[in-house]
Amino acid sequence: MRVLLCALLVAAVAGCGGERLCTLMGGESGVGFTVERAVLEKATRVRACVAAVCRDAEVTAADAEPVRFFVKYEAAASQQKVPVSVRVTGRAGPLFERSAVATLEDFRPNGKDCPPLVHLAEVVISPSGLRQVP
Repeated sequence: MRVLLCALLVAAVAGCGGERLCTLMGGESGVGFTVERAVLEKATRVRACVAAVCRDAEVTAADAEPVRFFVKYEAAASQQKVPVSVRVTGRAGPLFERSAVATLEDFRPNGKDCPPLVHLAEVVISPSGLRQVP
């Protein structure tokens, strides 16, 4: 009886006919930005943009770890090259502005054959500029 119950449970969870089960994790396309500690020592605000979509983040020297935030970009496509830019401001005004081009990579948070397909890039903001993390 116990074996039968286990078999029924496995069939219910695994599905029939070789169907692939996918988790329900969602995802959004865009660019993640990481602000290095050296930038945080002088900055109070970071404005990051992907094309014309921007997001502001308040930062402080008290942040012990690099600060990470995400700019959602709904117009993203596979292998698309998108302009990214940042403006870093301190208490006395602008510290620096940088721009670069990031390449969006395909990512499936639920596995190879499961939706959704999102397009992501990761960019590090350092005092010397922007660099994309592979």
